[in-house]
Amino acid sequence: MKKSKIISWLLAASMLAVTAVPAFAAAPSAYDGQPYESVGYTSDDPDGEINLAVIANGKVDIVGDAMYIKGSVYSNDTIYVGNGAGNKVDGLFISGVKGMWDYKTPGDGATEDQYRYGYIHVDDDHQMTTNAYSTTLDYEGAILDTETSFDYAYTPYEIPEIANTVDNQVANQYYPGAVTIDKDTHFGTLEIQGKGLIIDTTNGDVNVVVDTLNFRAGDAEILVKGENKVNFYVVDSNTFDNFNLSFHAEDIDVWNLEGAYAGFYNYKEPPSWQPVNPVETYFEGLGNPDQINLYLGEAGDSIVLNGGRVAMNLYSNADSFKIGGSARVKGVLTTGAANVIMDGEGTYFEGQIVAPNAETLVSGSATVLGQVITDTLTNNGAGQIVYKADTAATKTATPEPVATPEPTEEPTPEPTEEPTPEPTLPPLPSGSEIDISGGGYAYIFGYEPDKIQMIWVDDEEGGHTDWDIEVRMAPTDAVTREQVAAMIMRMIDQSYDTKNANYAVTPNMAQHAGTWYERGLAYLASKGTFDGIESVDVGPVTRGEVAKLVAFGLNLTDTTETTFTDIENSPYKQYIEIMNAYGYMNGDSDTEFAPDRIMNRAEFCSMFNNIIGRTDMGLEAQDGSIVTPDTYYLVDLPDDAWYTDIMLKATSAYDEYGYVDVDTRLSNIRNILDHYDSQNIA
Repeated sequence: MKKSKIISWLLAASMLAVTAVPAFAAAPSAYDGQPYESVGYTSDDPDGEINLAVIANGKVDIVGDAMYIKGSVYSNDTIYVGNGAGNKVDGLFISGVKGMWDYKTPGDGATEDQYRYGYIHVDDDHQMTTNAYSTTLDYEGAILDTETSFDYAYTPYEIPEIANTVDNQVANQYYPGAVTIDKDTHFGTLEIQGKGLIIDTTNGDVNVVVDTLNFRAGDAEILVKGENKVNFYVVDSNTFDNFNLSFHAEDIDVWNLEGAYAGFYNYKEPPSWQPVNPVETYFEGLGNPDQINLYLGEAGDSIVLNGGRVAMNLYSNADSFKIGGSARVKGVLTTGAANVIMDGEGTYFEGQIVAPNAETLVSGSATVLGQVITDTLTNNGAGQIVYKADTAATKTATPEPVATPEPTEEPTPEPTEEPTPEPTLPPLPSGSEIDISGGGYAYIFGYEPDKIQMIWVDDEEGGHTDWDIEVRMAPTDAVTREQVAAMIMRMIDQSYDTKNANYAVTPNMAQHAGTWYERGLAYLASKGTFDGIESVDVGPVTRGEVAKLVAFGLNLTDTTETTFTDIENSPYKQYIEIMNAYGYMNGDSDTEFAPDRIMNRAEFCSMFNNIIGRTDMGLEAQDGSIVTPDTYYLVDLPDDAWYTDIMLKATSAYDEYGYVDVDTRLSNIRNILDHYDSQNIA
């Protein structure tokens, strides 16, 4: 039976002399750091070089929604891109396999122009469907190289023999006091509390071996004094949940750096959902990671590092290695593990991951700020690898020969320039503004419940019946045109008691007659929203179109100039300025709005709360309890996700005193205003 070590603190690593040095074959070195011209591409990158964010000997899978890689992707196998919303790679695909990038299979009408170098595959059946989240992957280019490969090995480290031994040591800042060492030391058992252990390197490097390491407080710290290095080897570790260990150089108070990264949600450029502070603010405060080296884990171990905030280099001989729990780490991680996982919103790793034997996973909104070297890579769950962008990389065009013009006896008169007509602006909403703030009932609901059944529950009072229900809010799913129309209709029906009003089904939406969302689309059509559109389709909508749908639906006309530089050529510019004037929609930054990005359901809820005045509402129920996802049987809203409270507010019912009316909300799994009577569980 293999041992399992759960280590609730985060540390990172770099390579020592005993660790193998990378020995790439020709292929990766022919690209990484080389000029674009060397492979027939041009780019406007400031550094003018190809930057490999991912180097994989095996396959690379980019699957799910909102995946982002800043830099190029290199694989000796296939590069697979799933059919997800908002996937983006700022760089080149470099692969050893030639395959299809388009939606057609060979022999099914595909032309040579539809081939791309590198196996860039959209979905299993190669088909593009109307309701797919995304039909075009945003990437810069691809190169075929059948010679791609690399030769990289991990050599396990060895624990040194140290003559100076201490059987048992309690290093407690509070009692009996901190312990200072300035020479090589081997501890049998070491227990730390507070700033309990101080390693003084003033007179030279210090090596420390600990057979068993215990933490007895949430603020356990190891401080390193002086300018020389510390090599710290842990043979075994015993910790408790929610305990963090800070291991850092002197004068760096990592526990008080919290404010430097408060508000991080997504480092994507532009960042998703809302502006964030620069990630570098935190990492610059940590100092040089090369002073401290931690060696952790034996063959057969499974290491989980959660919640630490450190700058150091880490080596591991373990079979499995995971970093999560909103950890921040700066350094180089070098491991021979077969599985490496970076997971969890708020988890940031700055440096290089060197895991040549690993199936590496970057998931759950985790961000790697640096390069990943691995056997295989899976990037899903809004995971990000942020290195150096290879932007606007395009094939160099072969210039056409210039023909010699025939001589003419007399010059051709210059044509008279016609004046440029003024551009025709898109129509604006008309009519009295519709105010739907302050409604008491819930508007936004989850999908059709996966399970609704009555169960018998045994308890001390003799048992009772209860509901066993599973409902999904799908926060990262794309919000669709029909969902937006239905939710606007719900707002108006509830605020103005217009449930029985009828709206004509226009010819351009006749194909949707009889659907659950027919009335919402018909209402928007009556406002002129779809004038000039030959056929109103359903499916995912962009942030720009959502601005238009809401502006027309609520007759919003106030406007303001914005500083967004990416909306000048957008057909939705006027509507974005309207929504910004009302404070209903903000940009990703002061200059970027991202009008063409597909909006997801969590983002829509955030905008929705601004419109109906719920952004600052609480989640306290009438009986004093606090509403959680379990209250509504929701199974896909993590407690620590940025969007959980936002979506709970959007889907709750409120009474006149501002308390959540749980009974009213639970009487509907879906809103009865849309006639989902089959899903009424009361």
